[in-house]
Amino acid sequence: MKLRRDDADELGLLMAAILPRIDHYLSENTPNTKLLNYLAPSALRKAVDLSLPDTVPASAEDARRDVLDAVDALLRHSVRTSHARFWNRLYSGSDPVGQVAEFVTAVLNTSPDTYAVAPLINMVHEEIVAELAGRFGFLPKGTAEGIFVPGGSYANLMAMTVARNIRFPQVRREGLRSVNRQLVIFTSEHAHFSIARAAMILGFGDVAGCRKVPCDGYGRMSVSALKEMVTRSAANGDELPFMVCLTAGTTVLGAFDPVEDIAEFCKEKNLWLHVDASWGGAVVFSNDGHDRVLRGVPKADSLTFNPHKLLGVPLQCSVLLMKKKGLLESAVSSNAEYLYHGALGCETESAREAASYDIGDRSLQCGRRADAIKMWLAWKRYGASGFGARVDHNFKLIAYMTYRILSQPETFRLVAKPVFVNLCFWLLPESSHDPSWEMNGEASCPLLGRTGLSLAPKPEDIDDISVKLEPCRVSNCRVCELYAKNTLRIHQAIQTNGHILINYSTLPGVPAFFRFVGGSPAATTDDIDFALKHLCDTSRSIAAKQTNGVSH
Repeated sequence: MKLRRDDADELGLLMAAILPRIDHYLSENTPNTKLLNYLAPSALRKAVDLSLPDTVPASAEDARRDVLDAVDALLRHSVRTSHARFWNRLYSGSDPVGQVAEFVTAVLNTSPDTYAVAPLINMVHEEIVAELAGRFGFLPKGTAEGIFVPGGSYANLMAMTVARNIRFPQVRREGLRSVNRQLVIFTSEHAHFSIARAAMILGFGDVAGCRKVPCDGYGRMSVSALKEMVTRSAANGDELPFMVCLTAGTTVLGAFDPVEDIAEFCKEKNLWLHVDASWGGAVVFSNDGHDRVLRGVPKADSLTFNPHKLLGVPLQCSVLLMKKKGLLESAVSSNAEYLYHGALGCETESAREAASYDIGDRSLQCGRRADAIKMWLAWKRYGASGFGARVDHNFKLIAYMTYRILSQPETFRLVAKPVFVNLCFWLLPESSHDPSWEMNGEASCPLLGRTGLSLAPKPEDIDDISVKLEPCRVSNCRVCELYAKNTLRIHQAIQTNGHILINYSTLPGVPAFFRFVGGSPAATTDDIDFALKHLCDTSRSIAAKQTNGVSH
């Protein structure tokens, strides 16, 4: 028996059954709904049929039933990232227009490499690239270029590849041996791991070829330390510095490296300047002036931006921008004429114009998803000001949450003053002082000195506070151990009870802390208040169980 009668009929039957399920699922994203009904892996394996059949089901109806059962399992056992209280990652849910875009993309199922197979999609791609490049200051419009790629990590890898191949074109043909020296890139100690990983993939080494520059108390790269490290490397006859990778919106603290202060130095030293704005690039749309943190970005050579993060475009939607046209093809093209014909056979003006939209040879990939569709439809739906409203809304929520944390110094401590929509803090352990600390060196732990912070008069004035990251220098510090254990216990508890989802992070010399990430346009101050109360209630519950001799 045939599995399907007709594609259109099959799609209609599936959608008729699935849409009500999706509608019910989304309607349940209320304050009373958990984000996750947590099951351990062993229990989850028992609850869901993960088997893969060897034969075609007996009937089309049986096949559809199996598909719908699988969809039900996915909805039942997945994290509700579209819930207002999902603050765990640098993305949150997706908008209806994005979901429609994903569906349309799947229906079209083409690769945006040549105009011949993706005419409108490739024109959309070029329009978005030109508009984004202009917004980031790569002007005049039309002089920059870009390519949509599968994620920010991939974009950073590709930027490093381009920087290397443009600076050392012989590497394309002869490999790294042709340079005969250790190539070195520099990035912040708080940069995304993809920078060091790219250095590893490209053969520089994630240690020997990727130097981590110290940061200041707000998580920004130290300009003086960078200059010193580059100068020292350049003086080493076995090393060749060629690239600096800055971050606009670090993963943990949300810090913005001082691009303006570093750009001139890079130009002077002939260093390619790349800005990883995967997370923080969304501020370019701010209606409230938050884009000021991008000062100096127009001087960069390349930039990574992920609309799938703060703008709410569905995963994945990432773009790599180059300040000058032609760099991508010059660095990575394979001249595969069997696919990318270029001017070959273009005997008319129309054919030559069409060939100008053959963008596949700019990419390291051949087959690619048409991710530009998602950005295009989202931009049509919300406009640039709508994107900005989403960004600014989350700035306001972080300001409110910072105010609430500062108003409870007996319960919370800031790790560092927030500069973006990341907020890092500790929940104080129920027993947060031991007299023996005074005699064993722990008294110098910076956590013990973080009392009596001046309370901002209102949320809008949090810029007036000054709380910096202070790594602990005490060996085997029991204060830090206590804070870290408290964070991990509470995190495990909230992960399993599912009422809120936030992550924890660590930094060198800093015990584990909570990292709250704004992103949802649906979150309100009531949700912030609930989250803080829930953390406190969970902490007290854990302490009570420990007091009563119950292991959590």
